[in-house]
This record gives sequence, structure tokens and C-alpha cells, in this order.
Amino acid sequence: MKKILQWLGIILGGLAAIILLVIMAAMVNTNDRMNRTYDAPQVTITIPTDKASIEMGEHFATIRGCLSCHGENLGGTLLFDVGPIGTIYSDNLTEGENGVASTYTDAEIARAIRYGVRPDGTSVLVMPSNEMTGISDEELGQLIAFIRSVPPVDTEPVTQRFAPLGRVLVMFNALPSATAEIVDFDTVAPASMPPAVTAEYGEYIAISCIGCHNPAYSGGPLPGAQEGDPLARNLTPGGSLAAWSLEQFKTALRTGATPSGYVLNNEFMPWGIYSEMTDTEVEAIWQFLQSLPAREFGEQ
Repeated sequence: MKKILQWLGIILGGLAAIILLVIMAAMVNTNDRMNRTYDAPQVTITIPTDKASIEMGEHFATIRGCLSCHGENLGGTLLFDVGPIGTIYSDNLTEGENGVASTYTDAEIARAIRYGVRPDGTSVLVMPSNEMTGISDEELGQLIAFIRSVPPVDTEPVTQRFAPLGRVLVMFNALPSATAEIVDFDTVAPASMPPAVTAEYGEYIAISCIGCHNPAYSGGPLPGAQEGDPLARNLTPGGSLAAWSLEQFKTALRTGATPSGYVLNNEFMPWGIYSEMTDTEVEAIWQFLQSLPAREFGEQ
């Protein structure tokens, strides 16, 4: 019995040592990645001031999820607070106290949106700039014009915190963190992208879907998913959308109701945002998804 307890103690001690080593490695890895600096290109664009452009900026901020993460007033929100993983807030983007627009120039805001790089060269955290790298100069200017137009919101300073488990997940790329490390700085954004019912324009709009549905649009577990969370749907012709019509696709995006009668959970599939899309945008996305090769669920 004594030998059994001794071996049990050795095994438990070994496991504790392994866990401690993994956590220490994760601390070193994530500190390095979050403090790394990036030589991202400078961005010089024209910021419009007319009402129509500001309204278009608000439209894009809605359908691309900016308002969903940063709040309707752009004052920042609590993105998630999960004890063993961490606590992450989105930035206050306004010109209020502790707001990004109160200290960043237009060029610095543009660089942060497009490349995920702050003025000091470090990466923004969690923000999906990899989905924004290819947006047109015109749209980027409209977004910044909208940000500048929003009333200032004063907030207290917030601290982003990745707990030990969160850092382990980041180390193994199971949880997004330093966005700049996955951004292609060589991407050439178009000057403008006129709306049209084409697969090309659909791809331009649908890029905001890859954070959940993956770059192949074949679905899978959501980033940082917890037990019981739904899976992102396979959007290619190899998934259930192959049996949908355009009208059924429109209904699902605008009401959450699928052809089977299942209602999508707006917390995970934010159809409330996509209900603001124009017919042109929705029909273009449909054309793009229909043009994709059929893939198995999760295939990339």
C-alpha cells in the first residue's frame, strides 16, 4: 500500500510539474507575441465629411460587426469574462476619455483597422483585422468618418487579462490574440468596391464570416468555444445550404429562421446584424457561396 501511495505521489507530482512547465511556456510565448512589434505599412486615405459617406460608414460598421463588439456607441464592451481563460474588453473607439480616436490620427486608426497594428507597433488583441485588410480605401475612409462623428464616450482604463488556461489556448492558436501575426501586410486593397450582385462583391462582403466559418467557409467549432456552443455551419455547396434557395437564404440572414424551422441563435450567428444588409449585398454573398467548391464539414 505504501509503495502504491509513493507511486501515486510521483505520478501526481510529475503531472503537476508538466502542467507548470506548460503554463510557464505559455506565459513566455504569449508575452513575446503580445509585445512583438510589426513594421506594417502606413495608410494614407481621404476621410470624407459628407452625410452620405458617414451613413455608409455606419452601415459597414454594422454589417461587419464593429458595433456588435465595440457597442452601439462605440464606447467599448466586455467581450468575454471566463475565469480560467481571461477577461477581454473591446476598445473605446470614440474621442472621449480613454478613447482610441482621442489620441490616434486618422492614419493610425486606418493602420489599426487594416493591419491590426497600434501606433507603437504592437498588435491589437482579438480584433479581426485580418478580415479588414482587403476593404477598399473608400470604405475605410467612410468607417473612420463614422467613428469621428460618434459622440465622445468617457470610460475608465481597462486591462486585458489572459488567465493561465487562456494563455495555453493562445499558445496553441486555439484562441485569437495578437491579430497582426495573421495579417498579410502585402495585401493590396482596392480604391473602391462598387456594390454589385457578383461573386466578387459577395466575397468582399463575406470576408467578415471567416472568423467563425473559417477561410474555406466549411464551418467547424467557434474560436474559444465552450462545451455546448453550436458549431459554425458549412456554407459551401457541400453543406446544408446546397438545398436552400436564395429566398430561404435571405430569410435566414434577416430573421434567423432556417428552412427546417430551426431558429439560429443570434448570440453565435448574429443575423440581427446581417438583417441590415441590402438585397445587393445578400444576393452577392449567395452568388459567392454558390461559386465555392463543395467541401466536407471543417475541410480546409
